[in-house]
Amino acid sequence: MEIAKQFGRNLRTIRKEAGFTQDRLAAEALMDRATVSRFENGLCLPRLDHIQRLTEATGAPVGAFLEGIA
Repeated sequence: MEIAKQFGRNLRTIRKEAGFTQDRLAAEALMDRATVSRFENGLCLPRLDHIQRLTEATGAPVGAFLEGIA
């Protein structure tokens, strides 16, 4: 589950750099705050549509979410 943990670290960094709370990111990305929290805590991996919505909400490129993975 190391991939999920790294994705979560990347997501948290991107979210904070964007100045978003989990609540605001969830609203912007059309998902529950609990889902954002699960991603950030490395409890699960997002589907591709989730990643797309996160990139659109934050303006960060997909590569930023995947940094350090692989």
